[in-house]
Amino acid sequence: MKHVSRGWAGVVLGVLVGSASGCGGEVDADASSEVIRQERAFPGRTGEVRRANFQVAGGPRALAYERIDGERVFQGDILLPPEVPARELSALSVEAQGAVSTRAMTRWPGGVVPYTVDAALPNIGRVTAALAQWEALTPIRFVPRTTQSDYVTFRPGTGCSSHVGRIGGQQFVTLAPGCTTGSTLHEVGHTLGLWHEQARTDRDRNVVIHFENIEAGYAHAFETFAQEGAAGRNLGPYGLDSLMHYAPEAFSANDSPTITRLDGSFFTANRTAPTLADACAVKRLHGYGRHSDVNGDGYADLVIGAPDEDVGMGLDQGAVSVVLGSATGLGTAGLWLHRDVSGVEDTAGFADHFGAAVAVGDFNGDCFADVAVGVPEDDVNGIVDAGSVHVFLGSAQGVDLSTDKVLHQNSASVPDSAEAFDGFGAVLAVGDFNGDGYDDLAVGVPAEDYGSSALDSGLVTVLFGSVSGLTGTGAQSWSQAAAHVLEVTETGDRFGSALAAGDFNGDGFDELAVGVPSEDVGTVANVGAVNVLSGSIDGLTSTGNQLWTPGSDGVPGVASEEVLFGAALAAGDFNGDGRSELAIAAPGQTVGFMAGAGAVTVLRGGSAGLQSTGALAWSQDSAGISDVAEQGDALGSALVAEDFDGDGHVDLAIGVASESVGAVVGAGIVHVLHGAPGGLSTAREQRWSQVGSTVEEGAELQDAFGSRLSSGDYDGDGFVDLAVGVPYEDVGSATDSGAVQVLYSAGVTGLSRAGEQLWSQAPSEQTDSVETGDRFGEGL
Repeated sequence: MKHVSRGWAGVVLGVLVGSASGCGGEVDADASSEVIRQERAFPGRTGEVRRANFQVAGGPRALAYERIDGERVFQGDILLPPEVPARELSALSVEAQGAVSTRAMTRWPGGVVPYTVDAALPNIGRVTAALAQWEALTPIRFVPRTTQSDYVTFRPGTGCSSHVGRIGGQQFVTLAPGCTTGSTLHEVGHTLGLWHEQARTDRDRNVVIHFENIEAGYAHAFETFAQEGAAGRNLGPYGLDSLMHYAPEAFSANDSPTITRLDGSFFTANRTAPTLADACAVKRLHGYGRHSDVNGDGYADLVIGAPDEDVGMGLDQGAVSVVLGSATGLGTAGLWLHRDVSGVEDTAGFADHFGAAVAVGDFNGDCFADVAVGVPEDDVNGIVDAGSVHVFLGSAQGVDLSTDKVLHQNSASVPDSAEAFDGFGAVLAVGDFNGDGYDDLAVGVPAEDYGSSALDSGLVTVLFGSVSGLTGTGAQSWSQAAAHVLEVTETGDRFGSALAAGDFNGDGFDELAVGVPSEDVGTVANVGAVNVLSGSIDGLTSTGNQLWTPGSDGVPGVASEEVLFGAALAAGDFNGDGRSELAIAAPGQTVGFMAGAGAVTVLRGGSAGLQSTGALAWSQDSAGISDVAEQGDALGSALVAEDFDGDGHVDLAIGVASESVGAVVGAGIVHVLHGAPGGLSTAREQRWSQVGSTVEEGAELQDAFGSRLSSGDYDGDGFVDLAVGVPYEDVGSATDSGAVQVLYSAGVTGLSRAGEQLWSQAPSEQTDSVETGDRFGEGL
């Protein structure tokens, strides 16, 4: 059998002593062409491709690998963990995504990577140089191991290889003598969670794979993660210049290219330094400014809507505050936005409610988070309250007002048309539904009429990201009247009242969950429902769409009146299996004899999407919850899913805005349930209110603490923090002026009072003054 491959894979299984690594793409200046040819030969390869079943979180999966130096090597340089009994998890390092590992458990907590260096490893300088480059580009820190149980060992061996992400215990980066600094950079990229770029699901829209030129038996090295059956997703635009991309002649059998551009031309593999996109992927994986870093400094920023803010002499035009993160948390630096600010399109109008909804996402793929602001009562071309969305791009200087783009149902290529009282922009959610690495924006239009027979039946419009940001090009419109979507449009359903994006089936594309809280089930009014549309390379599709209602198909709960199932939604990987679960609030659910006490149902993800098998329902009467169900509490007023304690399992914060705290009616609380291998658990459950706050005088009548929730790593320590909207907080004599309270993560113990902050429009904090009825914090 042939043992020679004449191309850099960007990954190398074997390297001749004294030659440079093909992974690094570097050779000594005096290297002869013969040495280069030998370098590409990958000696040490057995020439035999094997397959074995590995038990991963999603179930058994057959993986192709080669055995090198007693190790199982996947896709050229990725080490698989040892085989273990089927009841245990293995191959965790291949639960990865196109640019970055999708499983939160593969993150290095706090961005700290302990390491050791085998004394037998020659040329330690390549290791220190590679680590220094990654540290210069990201907040990641490599520290010599002391007693840490999870750590990396750099060791000698045949070829260049690494595990992907943190797999638990001791793991390795193998470096043969010829593995250069460039090789080491690539392998450390794997250690930090980066996947091979050409394993993305959108690979074939960016390059051509010439299978006819691939050495016999090695086509498996070019499978996408979806073809391998691995859970994952793409992050950022496809990068031919990525440090993690295969070279054009990877695994070539005949010196002809195995990868070219779409037009057939060559490209040059990068083994010099991580790109900004590579660094961005690492930062976002590890929580640094994840999702909401507007100025790209590694600290998440907080976007707060005050939809009833008066601008000038006009009432309720609305405004948005952008508060910037820093090493000490959220600071006074920021921006106060409204439609009369210079550079912002349009002008403020009466009761526009600019900021009723806000969302952040990287819509143009430049690693700066962009800000979308819903203006649901905006008049469009004279059409009253048709609604619109403003989109501002992020930049190194913060929100760039010169980029403001206004999109509505009369914008070019946007489906449907603006109609009076539609309220386009009332609800916003961000996800990557077509897997191209650009974030997309789902816009809820719950008051949309479908014909004259289904008033307020609801609609969702999806605007897709691109190199130029969000556009109407290719936009989609979804309702229960769309082809093959389960259920039918009916008056008052309000399809799109809540939205959440998550990859429920692990195929690399986000699905969109759509709340329909006023859906009637049979003759029972306002039971509520959730429709789920599947993501695909062409965007959302109704193929295989799902409909969930309480009490059906194994879903916990009872289809009774005013349950409002689907009033709030959140998606997160609570059990760490690489697939998102869906948390569904039913704030009107009766618990025991307590009407409107509220409950939250969690559906698990699986290869076929969401499933009711193993579904759980939580209420304040559930064992381990530190409160009791009471009439009208409305548990589930808001939901947010994030990993607050950095253990690799997403946690769930649940707002209970109408909860009475002691004798104080409607003060509001927030419960936090922590994720675990079995899903959400009440172990270490936390309960937060304004009682005991270090920055607020305490619970007050009808403050509605927990009406809105958001999250971000505002102090850049690698652990995610929680922002709690208190839109009816009284500040001084200004009734219902509103506030946002921020709880910071203390690391492995989760959220704490340490460093707690309270934000309002007081002059020392914002560029406006507190006023009665502003509802600052209603948009989060």
